[in-house]
Amino acid sequence: MRAFYQLDQTVALAEEIAINDNTLVSKVQKLSKATAKKSELLSLLLSNIKYLSSNQISSYNLIFALTFDSNLKELPISKIINSVTENTHKDELDSFTWKLVVLTNLFNLLEKSSHDRFLVYYALLELSREQKKVNLLTSSFKSVKEWIIEWKLVETDQRKLFLLISECVKDSDVPLQYEYLIKHLVTFKTVAECNDSVKELVRRAIKLAINSPTIYHFQSLSSLVALKSLESSSLVEFAQIYFSKSVVEYESFIKKHPNFIKEQGFNKETTLKKIKTLTLISESAAHLGESVAISALAKKISVSEDEVEFWVIDAIHAKLLEAKINQLNNTVHISRVYYRNFGTEQWKKLQNVLNEWKGDLNTCLSVLEQVDVEP
Repeated sequence: MRAFYQLDQTVALAEEIAINDNTLVSKVQKLSKATAKKSELLSLLLSNIKYLSSNQISSYNLIFALTFDSNLKELPISKIINSVTENTHKDELDSFTWKLVVLTNLFNLLEKSSHDRFLVYYALLELSREQKKVNLLTSSFKSVKEWIIEWKLVETDQRKLFLLISECVKDSDVPLQYEYLIKHLVTFKTVAECNDSVKELVRRAIKLAINSPTIYHFQSLSSLVALKSLESSSLVEFAQIYFSKSVVEYESFIKKHPNFIKEQGFNKETTLKKIKTLTLISESAAHLGESVAISALAKKISVSEDEVEFWVIDAIHAKLLEAKINQLNNTVHISRVYYRNFGTEQWKKLQNVLNEWKGDLNTCLSVLEQVDVEP
């Protein structure tokens, strides 16, 4: 592999693809003899490799050997990627498979910290999305955070990557789609940056959060600067009900905007169930560590007392609550709550709890210090 750029090997490859250019072999012979012409040689081979009649994977591996052994100041990674993705050659393997193998080989050949790895990975994601085979790359998503640091990605590159991953899992994994869409939107630090495309993505994020049966935490969405670009819209007003309000505000909004649910593509049953669950969580948070009457919960979420048990059990199964129902006393003891937003008020409550624990521990220590220990 080290000597690939020697004349006999480069000419052998050129002869295989000379069907498109009768002068290709002589051009390769001239360029191969000139050390300073390695970049031109690479460009020449890459622009004609799609006419190769034999195995594409082997041919690209030879191209890689030439590339990494040429001591070029700047590797033509973008040219290689374009050559692969735009190549319409039909190998003995299907087009997607050989392209996936070639790009993966290139990714693994590059230095771990190389920014070029980002370019290759991005191309792999685009290729997989086009062919609806993103499942082959989903295991790589757990490494994205680490790679961003290793590749020293600037914010614009991070923004592109997050959005592409979100698009890749659009039809297969709603929570992951939402997670990376939020990561993308977080990169917009001012309202001035938010053009119509960004505003549309904010709308998508809101709808995903409200429609999803698994998304109950809204801190990252509610704190987006990009959200302010839609501040006066009814969609944001509706979203804010889910951020911090209750079923009362929900019902009031629906009365005011009777066609809103249908116009925005929401499901009324889904949205109502979610706001009732969120109202239950908020009411439970107000009684954390205490018992609350079932009748009080029923009133808060607008259901009969007989139905409360089912709502509490659903919230427990969804890991939004830790609670015990006392059917004799008609109460629910709240042990833990999953907050939909953890803001200033929640931090203050946490501080109060910690101060209470601290006081209890100091009392215990004082008692222990006064106890005479027998020798």
